Amino acid sequence: MNAILQWLLNLSPEELTGGRWSVGLAADHGNYVRLGLGLLAAGLVWLVVRNYRREGQTRPAVKRTLAALRIAALLLLIVTLFQPAILLRVTDTLHSSLLVLIDESLSMSFKDSYVQAGPAKRAKLAAAVGVEETQLETFSRSDLLKRLLENHDVWRKLNEDHPIEILRFSTSRPAEDSYVALLGVIPVGALGETAPAATQPAKMEHAAMTDILGDLTAAGYETDHSAALRDALERFQGRRIGGVVFLGDGQDTRDDAEERLRAALDFADRLGATRYTVLVGDPTPPRNVAVVALRAPREVRAGGQVECTALLRHRNLAGQNVEVRLYRRKVGKDWPANLTDTPPLTKKTVTLKSPAPNGGEGDETRSVKLQTTPPTGQLGEYVYRAVVLPPTGQRADDDDSAEAFLRVSDRKIRVLLLSGDAGWEFRYLRNYFLRQPELYRLSVWQQDADPDVNQSASTGMKLTRLPRTLRELIDSDGRAAAGAPTTQPTTQPAEKTDSPEIPPGYDVVILYDPLPTKEGFDKTFIDNLWEFVARHRGGLCYIASSRNTAEVLSDPAAKKLADLLPVAVAQNEVDVARLIQETRPRAWPIHLTGYGLDHPVTMLESSGEENQKIWDVLPGVFGHQAVARRKPAARVLAEHSDPSRKMHAQDDAIPLIAVHTVGGGRVVYVGTDETWRWRFLADGSYHQRFWGNVVRYLAPLHARRVVITTGGDRFDAGQKITVEAEVYDRDYRPFKARAFTIRMIDRKTGKAVKHSLPARKGKPGRFRAEITPAHTGTYELTCDPKFVDASSVAGKQIVVQPPRAELRRREADARTMRAIASKDDFALHAGDVDRLAELIPAGRLQTVKERQFTLWDTKAMWILIAVLLTAEWIIRKRVNMT
Repeated sequence: MNAILQWLLNLSPEELTGGRWSVGLAADHGNYVRLGLGLLAAGLVWLVVRNYRREGQTRPAVKRTLAALRIAALLLLIVTLFQPAILLRVTDTLHSSLLVLIDESLSMSFKDSYVQAGPAKRAKLAAAVGVEETQLETFSRSDLLKRLLENHDVWRKLNEDHPIEILRFSTSRPAEDSYVALLGVIPVGALGETAPAATQPAKMEHAAMTDILGDLTAAGYETDHSAALRDALERFQGRRIGGVVFLGDGQDTRDDAEERLRAALDFADRLGATRYTVLVGDPTPPRNVAVVALRAPREVRAGGQVECTALLRHRNLAGQNVEVRLYRRKVGKDWPANLTDTPPLTKKTVTLKSPAPNGGEGDETRSVKLQTTPPTGQLGEYVYRAVVLPPTGQRADDDDSAEAFLRVSDRKIRVLLLSGDAGWEFRYLRNYFLRQPELYRLSVWQQDADPDVNQSASTGMKLTRLPRTLRELIDSDGRAAAGAPTTQPTTQPAEKTDSPEIPPGYDVVILYDPLPTKEGFDKTFIDNLWEFVARHRGGLCYIASSRNTAEVLSDPAAKKLADLLPVAVAQNEVDVARLIQETRPRAWPIHLTGYGLDHPVTMLESSGEENQKIWDVLPGVFGHQAVARRKPAARVLAEHSDPSRKMHAQDDAIPLIAVHTVGGGRVVYVGTDETWRWRFLADGSYHQRFWGNVVRYLAPLHARRVVITTGGDRFDAGQKITVEAEVYDRDYRPFKARAFTIRMIDRKTGKAVKHSLPARKGKPGRFRAEITPAHTGTYELTCDPKFVDASSVAGKQIVVQPPRAELRRREADARTMRAIASKDDFALHAGDVDRLAELIPAGRLQTVKERQFTLWDTKAMWILIAVLLTAEWIIRKRVNMT
């Protein structure tokens, strides 16, 4: 029957069965029209009655029937002019959605002690999450949040009136996932009734909530409440929102968090979205200590000293003593389960200081030097870890350790230091090399020394004359030093290198403002030096001085030496007027360029930001060598900061440190002889680090055709890393290609991901691209082994760590949560979560919808009229009425 009515009246099943029905007239005729139609109907009825009364001898009953049929048909036709209709009134209940935003950032993995929270708050929190008070500190904030959602009756009460939309914000895969993601929806009433207190709650009561929360990991790289709020509201724009509930610790890691949050809150207010917050975590500033970084050399020689620097950060532990330990393991092996129970390589006890002069509380970072010596014979790659043991009764952070990678080699770098005189630069540089025999083998040739005075040198490296042949300059066996790894122990030097008559061969030659001498520093020596660098991959460092450099390099006999340098020097000019005006000389700071920020030579710290800070405080220079121009392939790493000092042929600052490649060899130019003044900063560590960088840069362990560099060693996850590859072909010419492919190997899993580096325009053999590692871990950047043997690749090892912003403040931030809440009363602690049921209003809204279904134009109306007229016609035929 319903199907017939649906067909006759053009109705859907829902329209036929739902709501309340009534009949009315839809036509909006005026009174005169209605009167006219009424008179027309009356007149037609009168005419029908009159006509049938005059019909022949037909029985009266038949006449009345026929008249009734005719009148009914005519009246239906008149009624259609009034447009009869059925009115359907449907009452509908609408529920407003409750948006629950869950913080999934890394800080939610922290555990709080709640020691200073007070007995009342601890008791309320323990009751809210369903655990004993003594167990609170064993659960992370994320664990407590899950228990708060799974076990508390407040969500069942809210679910009676609201569908609960559960979303998480923050992600550990920013390149793959959206910042805000919908975890699941709990329909109205899905959480069911609360089980009696004396019985175990039914498993299905919160099954939906448990399933939804199962994917929470608390591993997001940043916290941005403004983005979370705005994205959530835009996602549900156009729907009724009963409230937005933030569950988290309130930490916001954006630098412009306050400004962005204000804009997002204004947006929410315009949409009428009421906000509630539940703080999970202890807002009391903790008393803890952590190792935030471990700095170590990238490479050392076996038997040499390893100096590591551990950076400690503590909060509110001023005056306390802590022990810092250094451990080591071979790459590929695992750390012991109880690392601190094993003997460390070395340890040191330090007293933590207050950051404020008056002893106030807050963060304080200090460095701790840890020195150790790799055992002879234990070569290869190692992981060093610094661990801090907190004071008795205190706790360490979850990140209480930091690691650094270090390669141990048994090959020493052979250095020839040739100096025109015994100036301070020469003395400190000579002493630096001589005091580290485990790293360097040094030959010294001081040109102004008394012939009867023996030249200083490492064992077996003493000179009686400068090398006169290319073979003597490279090595006694005729092999390029940079490409010939040692096959015998370092304690047993090669037989020929012990001879005082034959120079032992070198990896690096350092020239400090030399003077031409007969049968010494002459054209023959310079020609051999050019071959040593350009064709045999040797390294050259030239330290310029305002005394002799310009004159020596302008000599035609020294043309090849001038060609080797990355800059063309100029004659020094004396500005007499300036000297008169200046009452005392001024030391000008050394300005680090963009290239120098992350270049191996000028990298004094592991990150570009920290490196810049060090160069900003290094002692400046009083004197420098004038420069006419830099050469096309040169890379300037540091410049003179005096704006009035410009290159003679180029309107740019004067280079103080520059590098370039000549053939297969590298050249470093240092335009001042005052780096010795850096000895007065940090006990000379930066002076030593700089010259160690120079020598290592010029003399790699093996011949390198591929050199991969990045802007540091440690990066935050999600951070873009600029990777540059310097690539040469078999003849050590710049490699020509549109792109170069490198491999990024996860050291833990061995999985390799290929990245294509496009060629840099105008930079032959240079390729650069930005990559973003998706996950934390240790990665090795290298190239395809099919392109070149691994021994000819200077790869790069980097550590991708969780963003440090999430670790800056470990306490929960109640202030931010109060700012997010629409009212102060709407900002709750986790123990008061039951108040949400009182604060969030019921979300039911009843609406009445009316729908009109016209009858006059339906099939049923016209079929009825047709039936009436047909019936009249049939009866008339049966009774023989014409």
